[in-house]
Amino acid sequence: MRMRRNSPRNAAVPKPTTRAVCALGAGLLAMASGCATLRDRSPVPDYVAKSRSLWHRGVSAMESGRWYEAESWLRQAAEVSPQDADTNRHLAQALRQRGSLAEALAHAELACRFDPGDPRSLILAGEIHLATNNATAARERATEAITIDGKNASAWALRGRAFRMQGDADRALADTQQALRYAPNDTALLTELAALQHERGAPNRGLVAIHHLLDSYAPGEEPAGVLALEGRCYADLGRPQEAADSLRLAIAHGATDADTHCYLAHAEAACGRPDQALAEARLALGADSNHAASQELVARLTGDATTLR
Repeated sequence: MRMRRNSPRNAAVPKPTTRAVCALGAGLLAMASGCATLRDRSPVPDYVAKSRSLWHRGVSAMESGRWYEAESWLRQAAEVSPQDADTNRHLAQALRQRGSLAEALAHAELACRFDPGDPRSLILAGEIHLATNNATAARERATEAITIDGKNASAWALRGRAFRMQGDADRALADTQQALRYAPNDTALLTELAALQHERGAPNRGLVAIHHLLDSYAPGEEPAGVLALEGRCYADLGRPQEAADSLRLAIAHGATDADTHCYLAHAEAACGRPDQALAEARLALGADSNHAASQELVARLTGDATTLR
């Protein structure tokens, strides 16, 4: 019998391995899904593109401090896309900056409604509630934000200020200290902490916070309010000369309110300088003619009871 000769055509063909088959199948699947993605990708709706363009213009104006322009762009964006949380939140910020608190609050609450998981909107709404003296609503919004992001310093600080407005100094202090854990160099928080310590009758602790804060400023750039608070703490500690030094510096930096002049008047009197004390007390009355503590000091220094009438 004639035997067939082996040829390439008749040679045994190796079977593909399982790995190769899987790889080929995965590649084909990826190609198919990629094609499907390309087929399903539709253009962005015109109203979305328009809203985003207006929003970007509004945010750019905000970053440059052009608040009226920012409000105009963001209003237009909100008209095009009224349920966009970012647009409502930024419009609320612009309105708050201009003092339109009622309308700002409405848009901040809309932002919370459309994106309830964003702590930024909750904090903004809470801050506006606090500015309108609604401490309860501010505290509730702050608590919601803390639940979402427990390390958010702004949320803890907001709740601390709400507790302070409600007269709960201990809880206000606890929340402010918690905020400082996450933002240890925040000047507003350090000022708040010092004020709380002063209010709670702990001026020594208040001074520690104040001095830590003042160390962050170059000489001559210290905020007037912080210097005034330093003077009050010194006065409460029975250190009138240091109080007078701090209060004079605070006034030189722009703190011309009646309370600061009155504290300085009392410090001058305690240092044995009645003429300077009387001058400061009268400056306090110039800032607020009904300032009771200054009226009493003028009456005591002059022996004129008519000052109290």
